[in-house]
Amino acid sequence: MVLIFKYDNGWIVNEQKHIIAVQSKLDYENRQVVREARNTEIHQQWDILYLDASKGVPKSGFSKVWGMYINRPFHIQTQMSSGRFVDYISNRLYIKTPNKRPTQEFYFDYVTRTIRCKGYNNYAIDVRNTLAYGYGINSYWY
Repeated sequence: MVLIFKYDNGWIVNEQKHIIAVQSKLDYENRQVVREARNTEIHQQWDILYLDASKGVPKSGFSKVWGMYINRPFHIQTQMSSGRFVDYISNRLYIKTPNKRPTQEFYFDYVTRTIRCKGYNNYAIDVRNTLAYGYGINSYWY
C-alpha cells in the first residue's frame, strides 16, 4: 500500500499522522530514516530543496558562517615568536620552520566543512583528544 504524504511546516506527514525521522536522533551518514509519532525534535524536521532553485555548493569566495575563504590555500602560523607553520607529518600536526612543502599548505573545503592539507588532499585536521591529527575524509565525516 502506498501512503500519501504532505509537507507540514517542516514535517513530512503520512495519512496516518506518522512522520519520517532520522533513526536514534543521530546525524551520521547512512543512518536510516524511520517512521515515528510526531514531536518537536529536530531529527524529525526536514527542508524541501527544489533542484531548479538550488544555488549549488560555492566553489570560492568568503564564507561568513565559517570565517574562511573557500578552496583558497593558506598556512597556519603560530602566534609564538618563532612564527612557525603547522606541518602535516605522518598523520600528526607539528609546528615547523616554513619550508614551502605542500604539507604546510591547507585550504577550507566547504562541502565537508573541514580544513584539508594540500599535500594530502584526502586528509583533514581533526582534534579528537589532546593531540591534533590528520584523518582520512569519507562520507561518514560530513
